[in-house]
Amino acid sequence: MENRGLLNDRSPRKTLWSKIISEFAMNSFTAREAKARFDELLDRVAQGEQIVITRYEERVARMVPEGERERADIQEAVAGLRQLQEDIRRRTHGEAKLSDVEVLDAVNEGRP
Repeated sequence: MENRGLLNDRSPRKTLWSKIISEFAMNSFTAREAKARFDELLDRVAQGEQIVITRYEERVARMVPEGERERADIQEAVAGLRQLQEDIRRRTHGEAKLSDVEVLDAVNEGRP
């Protein structure tokens, strides 16, 4: 008989929890451990790994490879702009409320 429990081998929940637990356990260090093993952690981060630093069992910092956070910030900003664009389209029913000349005048207004 096949095991159909919530946490069977194929269960997405088991996979998610296993991933969370293994990620936290393998990439998480107390502040004291991180201080003692700083060079090793820098090497691991340079190879693409993310390291979480905890204090009193709470996450307080994350070490990430250089540039990765910038990329995430850019992706988040682009997603926000796309959402804004979609909201404007919905509000205006796809019709522009300003002419191209008016938009250019507004852009150039603050420029010297």
